[in-house]
Amino acid sequence: MGPENCRWAEEEGITIEALKEERFLLREPGSATRHTFDAWLYSEGIELRSTQQIASNEAIRLAVASGMGLAVLSRHVIADSPKGVQELPLQSFPLQSRWHFVVRRERRPPPAAYRFLSFVQGSLVQAFDEPEGEIAVAKLLQALRAER
Repeated sequence: MGPENCRWAEEEGITIEALKEERFLLREPGSATRHTFDAWLYSEGIELRSTQQIASNEAIRLAVASGMGLAVLSRHVIADSPKGVQELPLQSFPLQSRWHFVVRRERRPPPAAYRFLSFVQGSLVQAFDEPEGEIAVAKLLQALRAER
């Protein structure tokens, strides 16, 4: 993502090669988004010239809006962004990542866990157009209910 009206906003099919000289504002190592982006950069043989690590999505959004650099964040984060930032049409994007739910089979999850998974299941299709994720969560819920 970039600031509103940045020079890249009107470009079509921007390559990461074209952006590698820009400053990138990145989450900390260990962040799933950072891991996905770093792995993709490595696979493309790209090394960014200038990066700055920032610990929260909100701080990154504000920094991008103020023109401090570009960023790669989850699409759902960008969708909730205030004015001042926009998604840039970068080739090979969006990058795909996976969400993981860890459930201990030897313990029955509390009712709140079932409600959370049901919420996620509905949200994946409605907000993120992720039918595969919805199916996977539905299978997880079915398996958990069968073990009760």
